[in-house]
Amino acid sequence: MSIKAFPIAIAASVAAVVAAHAADLPSRKGAPVAPAAYSSLPYNWTGPYIGLGGGYDRTQGSAVAGLGGRKNTRSRGAFGGYAGYNVQLGPIVYGLEANAALLSSGSKSNALAGAAKVRERYDGSVRARAGYAIDRWLVYGTGGFAFRDQQITAPGLTARSKTQTGWIAGAGVERALTDNLVARLEYTHADYGKTKGLVPAGLGRGKSTDDRVMAGLSYKFGM
Repeated sequence: MSIKAFPIAIAASVAAVVAAHAADLPSRKGAPVAPAAYSSLPYNWTGPYIGLGGGYDRTQGSAVAGLGGRKNTRSRGAFGGYAGYNVQLGPIVYGLEANAALLSSGSKSNALAGAAKVRERYDGSVRARAGYAIDRWLVYGTGGFAFRDQQITAPGLTARSKTQTGWIAGAGVERALTDNLVARLEYTHADYGKTKGLVPAGLGRGKSTDDRVMAGLSYKFGM
């Protein structure tokens, strides 16, 4: 080998060694990252909510004095809103809810005393709730305090109204359609006991119950 070719040979050898060493070095990109595993958490029912609903209402009343023992049945629509708060502990869900509804005049049968007309214009309740959750499904029972406004009119008399109170109980099922939208179907029975009439001359005492089926859609805050 000539003296002139010697530096070229050394340079070639150094380049080969560097190239081989570089091939053995770890990549700056690092090892490929495995995709994160998908995690589906159970639905959490805890939190406040507010909703709107509507349905079918049937009120039954009977006079026990002054009105000839007549019965009165009214079927109508009920439309209103509700709001509450739930707390979930394991699969058990506890809550407190308030609601109010406007009542249509509806159809009437066997009006009290023939001439006297009875109408409930609005009602509401404050209820406790307790249920069992299966992910996005909730089955619950409810009960508490109920109130309503009742108006009685008769020929020659000024219409009178009175707030009546009683108890209410029922059951329902809810389904979380999304993290925030919850649909429900609920049945309730309210009993207003024996109430005094609102017109004079002993047109009197009676008792009244109310059965209702309501569907609703609420917005649950947070998640």
